[in-house]
Amino acid sequence: MSLFSLLLSSSLAQAGDLDFLGWADVQAQHDSRADQPDYIDVAHVYLLVNANVHDHWSLFTEVELEHLPHLEGEGSMGELKMERAYLERSAPSWRLRAGKFNTPFGVRVPTHWLLLTPMLAKPIHEDNGYVPNKSVGVELHGHWSLGISELSATAFGSNGVENVGTNKPEDGLSGLGGDLSLNVASSYRLGVSAYRQARPDLGHVERSGVAYAELFLPANLLLRGEFTRHWQGSDAALSTWYVLGTYSVHRFDRLTVGYRFAQGADQRRAEGELHSIHSANLSLQVVDPVRLVLEQSLHHLEGQPDYQSTTLWVGVSF
Repeated sequence: MSLFSLLLSSSLAQAGDLDFLGWADVQAQHDSRADQPDYIDVAHVYLLVNANVHDHWSLFTEVELEHLPHLEGEGSMGELKMERAYLERSAPSWRLRAGKFNTPFGVRVPTHWLLLTPMLAKPIHEDNGYVPNKSVGVELHGHWSLGISELSATAFGSNGVENVGTNKPEDGLSGLGGDLSLNVASSYRLGVSAYRQARPDLGHVERSGVAYAELFLPANLLLRGEFTRHWQGSDAALSTWYVLGTYSVHRFDRLTVGYRFAQGADQRRAEGELHSIHSANLSLQVVDPVRLVLEQSLHHLEGQPDYQSTTLWVGVSF
């Protein structure tokens, strides 16, 4: 992750009090199922601007163009989104955001850019949208040093799933959540997150929780796991989890090998039945702004034939 963070920070182009950043990706996709064609997708183009409007105040905006959007009446294709837009007041040990921001829930949800994620394929809880990736509301984050450790806490209130067209809400301020994590000596991190949203449109309240852990070992080894539970009204909880490991090759740390096993109740692809996924990839940092990934996944769904998917992906920051 440190290499990817360096990649992003080195790509910033400053003009007075404005910081500019962008990234884009192209992928080739193959699926072993007969009804799924092979294709090439210009998946994302992100344009970001951060305006430092005062000593401790800034305005951040992120626009996404997804799948080469073509907007023309009813024949529109692709997607054009305002992914994030928030005003931030920052201080040494805390920050306050108001607007649209990444939902602080576990590890993968708030850091889901493919330029940064160890694996390309979404874990089951993210693929099903059990918690929205983005929230519109107010977020307060604080962090405190505890010797060699650091404790971080985040709390937020939001419009729940209503994170677009914010001038005509139906549910209003229906979402509440928070995250608590402990980072010890930059070697491992433990955390829990919770989220609750009222869904008057569905006639129930949805609740989600996640426990997660990350371990950064010598020899460029990362281990991570997340276990989530999701309740829809009085229905039984839907459980999902994954574990992953990545290894940056000794003496050639631009090449990383990754593996993840994910399993859980999948409403989107398996009608709530168990879905098990083995994923493995090779990731090459070709040059600092360019990352190339080849990823293979094997899917097993209860009551359905197994299938495989293969993705060749390239991303570049600018």
